[in-house]
Amino acid sequence: MAEDLGFRKLVVGGDSLTIVKKAQSLEKDRSSVVASIKHIKEISRRFEEITFRFASKSVNRTAHAMVEEGWELSSSTYWIEEASVRVEEKAERDRRACCD
Repeated sequence: MAEDLGFRKLVVGGDSLTIVKKAQSLEKDRSSVVASIKHIKEISRRFEEITFRFASKSVNRTAHAMVEEGWELSSSTYWIEEASVRVEEKAERDRRACCD
């Protein structure tokens, strides 16, 4: 989706420190998640710049709220400039926890 929208520089957050580290690593992965890491790295090459950052579940309520809402929907939904009130509230709490 980011590629389709024309984004060239991305910051990707994830709550799995192992995956984030492996995505950042230049070494060839030989773990049980090798297929996922290979796929992430293939997609990464399409962007001018991509940064992977770890965000623990405890400070990333927004992502989890989006997932919960996604489960409730019957079709694919993309939030580009706005999201539901529930997600917006979680995002504001995450922002305060991160940056205040």
